[in-house]
Amino acid sequence: MQGRGTQDKPFKISPSMLGRFLDCSSCFINQHVGGVKRPSGPMAMIAGGLDRTLRRTMEAHHAAGNMPADFAAVPELAGFELAPREFVKGYQKIHPSQYIDVNGSIFMLHGELDELFVRKNKDGVDEFLVADYKSKYGVDAAQKDPHPAFVRQLRLYAHILRSQGHVVHDTALLLNYYPTELSVVNEVHPVLQFLADPVDVAPSTIIPLLTDLRSMASTFEAQNASGTLLAKNPDCNWCGYRA
Repeated sequence: MQGRGTQDKPFKISPSMLGRFLDCSSCFINQHVGGVKRPSGPMAMIAGGLDRTLRRTMEAHHAAGNMPADFAAVPELAGFELAPREFVKGYQKIHPSQYIDVNGSIFMLHGELDELFVRKNKDGVDEFLVADYKSKYGVDAAQKDPHPAFVRQLRLYAHILRSQGHVVHDTALLLNYYPTELSVVNEVHPVLQFLADPVDVAPSTIIPLLTDLRSMASTFEAQNASGTLLAKNPDCNWCGYRA
């Protein structure tokens, strides 16, 4: 785990780290205390390349002062425009007042936003809408309910922005891209389309996640202080491969 656990260099935690802890706390501790990582496969290069291309495209649209037509047609985005790009460059960090302190060990939540939209609310204040790009293998998959990990991710992003003093819309969006096929003359061109999944990120939805974050921090602090690992989890397939 990156950091030293001090106020100026806190341990850094992310939504994905919380997900791994909730999946199996034993594997999580085995990695971050014992230094033994779970096996992993190759990165999803197409999805990564797509995310990079989307980011560059959104930068161009923001510079031109317009919204992509597909986004402008999403009902939940009515009145919104692309937020300043500094919000989606690098990591957004929880405000220091929201750091988690466990027996003097300090933990900081941070996350890297895929997309952010903004509009003026009825009070004339900037209101942000959090969004995240997800690639799906087809329209059937795109229409399924969002994975709990994606919901958790958006809620924690909303929490980070609120901690910074920003007003955040209570609905976030998963922008699910999927491939279609379009034949033109003698060539076949893959075309991307998307469906938008609304996700409730109201402050009340964050409360259980804050409990989970503190549980993760407390477990890590206790095991890191003692230098011991947790017993194998019989419900975890990965734990079965541990010595």
